[in-house]
Amino acid sequence: MQTRPNLATYSRGMILLLALALSIAAFFLILSTSSSESDDIAEQPTKPPTATNTNTPGPTHTPLPSPTRFRTPTQTLIPTADPVLVATSVAQPLDAALVGSAGVTRGEVPFTVNRETQRTGVIQYEVKRGDNIYTLAERFGISIETIIWSNRQFYLNALQPGMVLNIMPVEGAIHRVETPLTVRELAEQYQVDPYTIIDTDYNALQDLVPDNMLPVGLDVVIPGGTGSKEPIFWEPPGGARTEPSGDFGATGVYGGTAVFGEGQAGSCGEQTIYGGTMPETRPAYGYLLTRDFTWEHRGVDLAGQLGDPIYAVGGGTVIFAGWSDWGYGWTVVIAHGPVMTLYAHLTGDFVWCGQQVTPGQHIGNMGSSGNSTGPHLHFEVRNSAGIPQNPHDYLGF
Repeated sequence: MQTRPNLATYSRGMILLLALALSIAAFFLILSTSSSESDDIAEQPTKPPTATNTNTPGPTHTPLPSPTRFRTPTQTLIPTADPVLVATSVAQPLDAALVGSAGVTRGEVPFTVNRETQRTGVIQYEVKRGDNIYTLAERFGISIETIIWSNRQFYLNALQPGMVLNIMPVEGAIHRVETPLTVRELAEQYQVDPYTIIDTDYNALQDLVPDNMLPVGLDVVIPGGTGSKEPIFWEPPGGARTEPSGDFGATGVYGGTAVFGEGQAGSCGEQTIYGGTMPETRPAYGYLLTRDFTWEHRGVDLAGQLGDPIYAVGGGTVIFAGWSDWGYGWTVVIAHGPVMTLYAHLTGDFVWCGQQVTPGQHIGNMGSSGNSTGPHLHFEVRNSAGIPQNPHDYLGF
């Protein structure tokens, strides 16, 4: 006969099984929590220990600040080539086969080069129509002073097509030895060291010493040399002069006679001065002063619009009206008595020889005739001997 289990005994068994299951679940839960906390602790950086004062002299160490929580990233090392190897490789020409297969081309010159500035010696340049000293200086990368000092002295406006100019490769001068002198004397004249002349490759003088004599007829290149700054101006054939008469203080006007460039096409020959007064009004208005009075430019250039009116600055008599072969183009010269005024680069004749003009009278239009860079008036004031004077001493510009 089988014995039926007791209900109380059964209940106790079930309770024991349930407690066992709960215990196992609690064990795994605790294990999981411990693992998570261990991970968090491992992620935190080690905090530096707090320094304690031991009262022992020694160097003071400032503890580093604790960094914020971060995870160290994985680093990838990128290999670098030896700089010498890189430079050598870049200098090697491209393999023709590789260039063809990749469709890569490389030009001979990767950038624009101004060939005219890469001169290794003095060149002879033939002046062409439209050239002037300013554009030549810019084209060859030298100053107008260097062009003047490298050639026999000439007036800037007197450049003519067909003239041959020495063009230096550097700033400086060229001296033609016309009287015997030593290298030292030449160097002193141009304010350079004697060995500047001896050592330069532009001269074949490396065997000389400063006290050697230079032969007559030799052209010597002087890099960095400074030439004479004696005034350069146009002295027209036939001369330029006025011979005033009368007393300005008593009569208020000048008389006398004057001549400018006698024998030239535009010259009026000797003329009697009527109604002469000193400069008192400006020759133009609305202009831009583009070039002032200097040792190599004995006047002022006033730029404006083609056709702008040009006025007589004072009363007097026209002594030149016509074309100038010295780069001035259409030109008018007025004798005022002790001085004369010159107006160049006009569009043509507006006055005639011997005409008496008054201050502010319209005598022509602004043009660009002759050796000109654009519409402007070249204006000069000359004394009774025909020598240019500073226009600023007479008029405000």
